Amino acid sequence: MNNEEEQDQELSTKPLLLLEDMLRFKIKQKKRLIQNSHDDDINNIAYIESLWTEIRTIQWVLGEILTILNNNSNNKTKYYASLQQEDG
Repeated sequence: MNNEEEQDQELSTKPLLLLEDMLRFKIKQKKRLIQNSHDDDINNIAYIESLWTEIRTIQWVLGEILTILNNNSNNKTKYYASLQQEDG
């Protein structure tokens, strides 16, 4: 892969990588909220369950982003390989 191809790939994946970082941070934040919550009353249990629901949703979105990044990387590699075959 030449320098221009690497720059193209970096530009196309940078927003997804930033989003990945944001989601990972959000998951850590939610888990910290759960760890800091020690009360066993019914309202707190419902609150903790809602936090776990948020965490699972964020993890699902993160998984989708990682799939897109992986597919994007594989597709670009195949595309650039086909261009090199045409030139060769």
